Amino acid sequence: ADGLCMEVSSRLFSLFERCAKAVQLKRNRQGIANHLPLLLEVFDNALQYRYSSNTNLAYGLMTRQAIFRDLVSFVPQVQTADVAQEGDNALELNRQWQEAVEVHLFPIAGLLEATVPILEAEVEKHEISNSDEAKELLPRCILGLMPPPHAFQLRNLRRCAATHVAC
Repeated sequence: ADGLCMEVSSRLFSLFERCAKAVQLKRNRQGIANHLPLLLEVFDNALQYRYSSNTNLAYGLMTRQAIFRDLVSFVPQVQTADVAQEGDNALELNRQWQEAVEVHLFPIAGLLEATVPILEAEVEKHEISNSDEAKELLPRCILGLMPPPHAFQLRNLRRCAATHVAC
């Protein structure tokens, strides 16, 4: 199986929505919001390397365009709650978190801004009410809509910086 099945995509979106909600409500990167860069990287890599086999993921992202639009406006405002106590270290961690989010958030948000209006127009034109039929209208290729993919990275959880920040 090349792509993510519906159940896995659904769970990823649940986790993503929870992270995004934490960022929007608390306006800080503590707790579950620390995992937002990793989730965005998962989405970005799945779109970059396996778009055609991940229609569930692509369609799910497109139905959550409003969340991405909100995140684009909220991420620059995110601060750490403990900046006063930890000083420069907290500011540096906050800057690194923002950069990690922005690297993957902006290309996905740009893709959604380019494809969602076209998809919505096609769905209305064909009067489609079923998500499976709407998935057939997704673009076949996103070449040119996203920046060139970065080099593939292999990670493990043993010495992962993101795990260290989250713990």
